[in-house]
Amino acid sequence: MAYSKSHRRPAPLLSSIAWFVPGLLAVAIATIGAHPLTLIPLLLANTLTMAAVCHAIGFDPEPSFSRTVLRRGAAHLVMFTTYAALVFLLVAGPMLWLSQQHGLGATVLLAAVLVAALAVLWRLWPAFGLVFVWDDAYPAQGQHEGSWIFTATARSIAFGRHLSREERFFTHFLPAALALLVLAFAAIALSGLYGVLPTEMRTAALAIYAVVLMPLGCLVIANRTLRALLCEGRHVRRSQVLPGDDLIAVTPPAPVALSEEERTAGTPEQATALLDATRDGDIER
Repeated sequence: MAYSKSHRRPAPLLSSIAWFVPGLLAVAIATIGAHPLTLIPLLLANTLTMAAVCHAIGFDPEPSFSRTVLRRGAAHLVMFTTYAALVFLLVAGPMLWLSQQHGLGATVLLAAVLVAALAVLWRLWPAFGLVFVWDDAYPAQGQHEGSWIFTATARSIAFGRHLSREERFFTHFLPAALALLVLAFAAIALSGLYGVLPTEMRTAALAIYAVVLMPLGCLVIANRTLRALLCEGRHVRRSQVLPGDDLIAVTPPAPVALSEEERTAGTPEQATALLDATRDGDIER
C-alpha cells in the first residue's frame, strides 16, 4: 500500500500564493450578502484552500492544481459539506435559543453540542486529509466501477479509521478535529443562517476567515494526516522485519579449562583466574 509517494520540494512563494486565489475569490463572493446560499461558496473555499495547502507544502498526487481540485476536491467537498450539515443540525437549536435568550442554559447546551460535533470526528478526522495526500485514495483509471467520488470517500474513511486506531488524542485528533469544527461552524455562522453578526463585522470576519482561519486550519489538517501516515509507514516497516533479521550471530567463546589449583577456593591461582574472567567478561568461568 502506498502512503505518500508524491512528495516533492515545496513550491515557490509566488506559485503558492496563486493557488490560494480561488479560495479567496470564493469567500469574496460570500461577502455580497448574508443569505443561506452564501454557505455554498464558503464550503467550496475550504476545498480550494485545502488543495492549495497540499500543493504548497509539496504533497500533490495529481500533476496539476486544477486536476487536484476537480478530482480530489470533489470528494473533500462532499465530506466537508456533510459534516457542516451535521454541525448545523446540532447547533441550530442552541443557537436559536441563545439568540432569543442570553442565558447560561443556552450557553451550556451550545458547548455540549459542539463537543458532540467534535466527538463525531473521533475515527473520521484523517479522511478529510487523505483524499488529498493519500496516493491510493482513488483507484487507477479503468479499475473501478460506479462513482469514483463514493469510492474515494469510502476508501479514505476506511483507512482513516485504521490510522486513528492509535491513541493520538492530543497530538493528532484534537488539533485536526478542532480545525474541522472551527472551519465548519464559522462557515455556517458567517453565511448568515443565524444572523448573529452585523454587516460590518461580518465582512471583517470573512476576511479573517479567508486569510487566517482557512489556511491555518487546512494546514493543521494536512499536517496531522501526513504525520499519521508517517507513523503508520514506520509501523508497517517495523512489522515487516523478521524476528531474527536484526540480531547479530555471536559465537560464544570456548570454555576455558580450569586447573585443580584454580578451582580450589582461597588459592592465588583462583584469584588470578577470577581476575582474568572479570577482565574478559566471562561469567561462565
